Amino acid sequence: MPTSGGVKLVKRFGYATKTEAEAVAEHAGKLLGLATDETTRKRIGDMIATAKRGAPLPSAEDVARRIGVGLDPASTGISTGEAWHAWLAGKKRLRASSAERLEIAGRHWILPVLADVPLERLNGAHVAEVFTRIERLNSELAAKQGGSRSFVRLDGDVRTRPRHVGTVSQHRVYAALREFCNFEVRKTRRLAFNPVYAVELEPEVTPEAKRWSASQAHAFLAFTKDDPLGLLFRIVLLRGARRGHREHDEDRDRRSADLAGRRDRPHPQGATHGAAQGAADGGAGESWQDNDLIFCQGDGTPYKPDAVSRRFKRLAGWPGCR
Repeated sequence: MPTSGGVKLVKRFGYATKTEAEAVAEHAGKLLGLATDETTRKRIGDMIATAKRGAPLPSAEDVARRIGVGLDPASTGISTGEAWHAWLAGKKRLRASSAERLEIAGRHWILPVLADVPLERLNGAHVAEVFTRIERLNSELAAKQGGSRSFVRLDGDVRTRPRHVGTVSQHRVYAALREFCNFEVRKTRRLAFNPVYAVELEPEVTPEAKRWSASQAHAFLAFTKDDPLGLLFRIVLLRGARRGHREHDEDRDRRSADLAGRRDRPHPQGATHGAAQGAADGGAGESWQDNDLIFCQGDGTPYKPDAVSRRFKRLAGWPGCR
């Protein structure tokens, strides 16, 4: 047997028949025949020579796959679960929300199916099973709830409160698994191809948002012109606003007018808002908090996004704007 230490005589005993022994010897020859160079041939020889008594040699398919991606022929590789955790731990630049999204996708959907699958054997059928399980849990949930939203438990579901997993959520799981497998193909080279592409999901269709007509928008702006957030609603509807827009030491009146009209003619509502904001500065006294905000509460603190959203929806429910 060619090995890294030179040619060695390798003996194996304990086979029940001569035919069985000859089959093993023939298989060892096939493994050596997979080598494309002398170095690889010696590494395969090391693998055969050091195999424990009674332990089967790896299949020719597995060894060929390992050689194809540049791995040691004797490497048994790691599980998909181990590779997933290592990949996720290495993504140090992820925002907390993105890391949480990937962690949930792995814990709820990917790892329950793929954790123990050897990474080198991961294929399209394994990936398809991830989404087959999702559909099965969806069906079981619908059957148990019977149209209600009552809390139920599902066998094999690791979530604390099961709920239907829609097409959009399934595409997020798909994207997480695709990113992970692309890393294993391009960086570690432990996968020869990305098996995720063998699976197709239903297209992710986002329904078109309902829009107000020009007359409805005009009616809403007229209805809310004296509201403390009237100017904000005007900007949202007519111009759009950058998130976290601040004044940067500009005069309040000028700031409000400029924001309302951008580079166009200033709108009177901008001056009104600036005057009201200035009055709020003085009226709040020592409790005023200058957070450099264009729109703020009476003490200078920012509005909570949910509060603004609820206020907009409540005002938008006015019959003239429906």
